Amino acid sequence: MAAAAALAASWLLWPSAAPGPVADTAPAAPTARGFGFDFSLPSSGATPAPALKCERPPLSLRDGGAPRLQCLAPVRARQNGSVRSHFLDGLGDGATWSLRVDTLGDEALAVELMQAGHVRYGCRAEACRQLRIGGHDGRGAREIVLDELPLAALLPDGTPAQPAREMRVSTRFTTLPDDRIAGIACAPDDSVTINTSAGAMLDFCARGGAGVELGERGERTLSFDSLDGGTLAVTTGATGDIVAIDYHGSRHLGCRGMACTGVAIGGFGPQRETTVRFLGTQLVEVRDDNRPGDTSAVLSGSLRLPTLE
Repeated sequence: MAAAAALAASWLLWPSAAPGPVADTAPAAPTARGFGFDFSLPSSGATPAPALKCERPPLSLRDGGAPRLQCLAPVRARQNGSVRSHFLDGLGDGATWSLRVDTLGDEALAVELMQAGHVRYGCRAEACRQLRIGGHDGRGAREIVLDELPLAALLPDGTPAQPAREMRVSTRFTTLPDDRIAGIACAPDDSVTINTSAGAMLDFCARGGAGVELGERGERTLSFDSLDGGTLAVTTGATGDIVAIDYHGSRHLGCRGMACTGVAIGGFGPQRETTVRFLGTQLVEVRDDNRPGDTSAVLSGSLRLPTLE
């Protein structure tokens, strides 16, 4: 037992081992038979901004650098005479930009980019020519596309800023059909439905005006204008027979003579209301060279002319 105690005491008095060299923490180089894996934590840095998630195509703004994106609220529309204004407000935290697009039929009249309610950039008429307006779809709506549309910087009085600067704007949206715009929905007994072979549908009514033009040989043209820039005209000869029907919209559609079927005109004359009725009247596309195109349309409904004095 004394020998065991002496051995234990000598163990406790033994000097501790000297510290060894620090291990190299660099990852080992890959070997020919395997791969090295670096499990080190990523260096601390700026957290990337979360990706923007929008229910609709966003508004993209670019003034020389990377584009800035902002979500947009559903489109609103207002009719003023023949001009239709489309409004797209900013949506989400920090969304300060909004867009206004004024159109007349197939033409863009003006585009304004606003910040906090003030117009900062814009274009007018020919300067907005890059804006594209599509044809009517099956609900009567259209797609409007802005693809890097250049808008000039404007001063508070609306004049171009000097030196000139511009903002490139991109987005796309679908317009509201006529029946969803307050005050311009067509009356069921005073409108014509135009269904095209391309799948588009348009409710046409003469809220833009109607009138009669008399020709030198006794022919009469009853003309109806819509607020969307379209015109529907029915021409009769001196004996009252149908000579031609023409619709001018995104395309020119028409018929001539005996091909104009399903049309009836009643009540023409002083102090009488004239009604033009269409019952499956078929029109075909008329190209610039007056040759028929690939698109056709069927008209159904009726239109009224004001009482002639």
